[in-house]
Amino acid sequence: MRNGMREHIRESLRFAYLEGFFGAPIATITSGALLTGFALYLGATPFEISIILALPFVTQIIQLFGPGIIDTFGDRRAVTAYGTFFARLTWFPIALLPILLMYGWDPIPLFLALAALSLIFYNFGLNSWLIWMSDLIPRNLRGRFFGRRNMYVGVVSTLVLLGAGVFLDLFTRHNLEGTGYAVLILAGIVLGYFSFRYQMRVADAPEKTKESVSLRELMQEFRTNKRFSSILLFISVWTLATGIAAPFYYVHLFRFIEWTYSEVTIYAAIATGLPLIVQPFWGKILDRVGHKPLLHLCGTSVTIAPLVWILITPALAHLLWIEAMFSGVLWAGINITVFNIVLYALPGERKAPVVAVFSAVTGFINFIGMLLGGIVVSILGSLSFQVGEWQFVVYHATFFLSFVGRVSSLGLIRKIQEPEAKQVIVVAQMIASGLTKRISLGRQFWVFWTKLNGKNGTKKHGKNGKNAEVEQNNNQRA
Repeated sequence: MRNGMREHIRESLRFAYLEGFFGAPIATITSGALLTGFALYLGATPFEISIILALPFVTQIIQLFGPGIIDTFGDRRAVTAYGTFFARLTWFPIALLPILLMYGWDPIPLFLALAALSLIFYNFGLNSWLIWMSDLIPRNLRGRFFGRRNMYVGVVSTLVLLGAGVFLDLFTRHNLEGTGYAVLILAGIVLGYFSFRYQMRVADAPEKTKESVSLRELMQEFRTNKRFSSILLFISVWTLATGIAAPFYYVHLFRFIEWTYSEVTIYAAIATGLPLIVQPFWGKILDRVGHKPLLHLCGTSVTIAPLVWILITPALAHLLWIEAMFSGVLWAGINITVFNIVLYALPGERKAPVVAVFSAVTGFINFIGMLLGGIVVSILGSLSFQVGEWQFVVYHATFFLSFVGRVSSLGLIRKIQEPEAKQVIVVAQMIASGLTKRISLGRQFWVFWTKLNGKNGTKKHGKNGKNAEVEQNNNQRA
């Protein structure tokens, strides 16, 4: 029975991996750099782009209704699979929006409505998926499952990004940019259908005891749990600060730096792919030193990134490749720390409902930040001036505001209550130690390789010397 159950879970995990594999392309095409480029092609203003990119965050509030939806339908697998499938299917009419440009119509209002509808369906399924997977997968396998699944999804997403950039550049050179986007989106929907089929083959699991907590109890938890409230304060200010500039990094690359789709997607692939590689490294440090020192180190370091974007000119755009690697590594440390510190601060019996509220609150704050950024850019309009080789453009204002906000939020880390956390210097020592070990290992390998070649050379030389001596003796005899 135990072996049968183990095989049953193993098969479900395989289907869950395949579901993520086939679902990754449409998720990549409809977000980030590619979504920004599509919105710009459709004629979206900076303010409209800030709304488009903020929609995923404000629609997180739908997750609060997740438990009620599951109770109504009584089937978490169906709620998850059909919710996600309809979210992807909604992109079919979006793929056809370039046709409206041919008739001189503005497609952005319809784009906003359909994108919001898609995200509502998606968030219906997301809440039930998390609960479903938690009940299906044994606790000792969850870390391995989510880590491996995230790795598969990340690899596919990176490859899709790079391929889509080359694909869109090819279509753009033939004045068929809209057609290129339509083909990509439709291909993603087709692959999303296979994702749906595999998700429906994942086994359901008996629902565990529900956590019945009223909204009043949750608000009381927020007020009385000092540890959680201090964390929420920092994350709220940090989220607001980063949200102000978030919609405009890719817009800046497309409009001011004038990069091609290939260049922008390579940047995005570096910035999103590196965290997958270095997250295990940050996870080990997090377990040993705690959350606060890691937030201090990574938060302080990544705070200078907006200043880099302000100072970079098109002639120095190649330096952004270094910034992509720098930011990708540091954001990996921030993201894993923020996720874990929320769980650290919550009581065990109330984690699920409080996390849902926390996600809705931070999502709404991110939405407000992006809207503020859009308002700033709209007010400044086409303001621009030149100082030597450097030129000010309106996006620089949002980068500067983001920098100021990040600096302000760093002081709130000290108020987080984590008595067992180590000092920041310990993190620096661990990183230095890790680098030293790797350098030492490389040096040892080089010495070993040199000696090995030296021995081979000696043997060869000795053999040649012996042969020369025999040959000399033979000559003397002759």
